[in-house]
Amino acid sequence: PAARESVARVADRVAAADVPEEAADALAAVCLHPLKKKPEGIRPIGAGESLRRLIGRALLAENAAALAEGVGRHQLGAGLKGGGEKLAHLVRATAEARPTDVWVALDLSNAFGTMLREPALAEAEQVVPALADYLGMFLLRDTRYRLVRSSGQTVWMRAGEGAEQGDVWGPILYSLALRPCVARLEEDLRQQLQHWGWSEEASRGAVGVSAYLDDLVIRVPPELTAQVVPAAGRALGPMGGRLNASKCHAWSPGTAEPPGLPVGLWQPNGLLLLGTPHGEGPSRGEDAPLPLGQTAVSGHLSKTLAAYRAFLAGLEQVARDAPPKGPRVQSATLPLRLCGQGKATHLLRTLPPALTREFAEDLDAATEQTLESLC
Repeated sequence: PAARESVARVADRVAAADVPEEAADALAAVCLHPLKKKPEGIRPIGAGESLRRLIGRALLAENAAALAEGVGRHQLGAGLKGGGEKLAHLVRATAEARPTDVWVALDLSNAFGTMLREPALAEAEQVVPALADYLGMFLLRDTRYRLVRSSGQTVWMRAGEGAEQGDVWGPILYSLALRPCVARLEEDLRQQLQHWGWSEEASRGAVGVSAYLDDLVIRVPPELTAQVVPAAGRALGPMGGRLNASKCHAWSPGTAEPPGLPVGLWQPNGLLLLGTPHGEGPSRGEDAPLPLGQTAVSGHLSKTLAAYRAFLAGLEQVARDAPPKGPRVQSATLPLRLCGQGKATHLLRTLPPALTREFAEDLDAATEQTLESLC
């Protein structure tokens, strides 16, 4: 009991930003772990101090309602369960109701790493003013990142901007900083339509903006398509956002490519939004409200199934190489349950059942075969 009370007192002092500078520096340090990134390159994954993560999660839970409201109605990736699935169904249902509208998916370069901290802190102070000192204790100092090279050499790096790697508050702070930018983007696009003669009411219904953390999806009339990327660049600049124009894409289920678009923006075969394909094909039915076909959906499902089968084959090999005892089976089934089926389950939840029936059957058959092999 005494130890728990001591930890609680320390946690209270950290939450109140009532700690020496040396302690704050230590809590702000992050250990980086380099992981391979497809198709090539390295993605550093940060792991912050455990005590800071525990305190951060407790403060997030305590202020969950205020933060969910604070990130704004456009944000589906923070403060909302199943936001990715909600966005997929939103796109599908709206595209059915408004087939001539154009959907634009925006890609930001190193979105979390370029976030300006002062705007994020200013937004956070408006939503959770009681935590201003706690958040400022970390956001207003350089973050120190520790990287151990393969040779064993330790390298320390510093960053004065960007959401901190390993900080549980990172997605929320990014979403808070993004909220006014998204609102400006939506208003900019509506104002352009009104300048062209649209009424205020009509312009409100013609433009839709949704965000899943740093993934932005914009719906506009065809004639406004070419203005989305420039308008987004203007709106995102105050928070440090920089668009990767080569990875921004546009598509419509019922409209041909509008004139004046940069090369590579238009994707006639559809978009892949948060792992869910939206595309074109020959058939339309009650269970498939979008004209989805082989190009965008079946091909993606086949690729996902092939990757899942390769994962299962590797899992079986690991089990064969392990000592022949009970933990071998438990150790193999755990990654199967926690790691292997996430992407496939997401597709089953976001695509119409008529399009995934065969995929689901093949998925079940492959899983059963592996479980029999493991046991």
